[in-house]
Amino acid sequence: MEKFKLIFAFWEVALAAVTVVLAVFTIVVAVGAIFGYTFLRQKAEEAARTTAEKKMTEFLAESNVRDIIRAHVAEQANLLYGEMDASPTHDLTSLKEKKDD
Repeated sequence: MEKFKLIFAFWEVALAAVTVVLAVFTIVVAVGAIFGYTFLRQKAEEAARTTAEKKMTEFLAESNVRDIIRAHVAEQANLLYGEMDASPTHDLTSLKEKKDD
């Protein structure tokens, strides 16, 4: 009978140790996930900011960006308020065609 008590005691201690090890492992994985998520979010934000700044710099460096903006605003105003000025300088499609040439 004492032999069985000793075997059960050993298994109780072994299972308790396994439980503690699994709990510690779970905590380590959770902390790693939190830090990993934070790191990835910061890197994604930096990459997005860098790409946006690069694209905006390229767009604003174009020579006819002011004309494109003016034509787009006029086009939207025409949609809202009707035909205001139909001169070719306010025609967005002609400006796009000029840019492609």
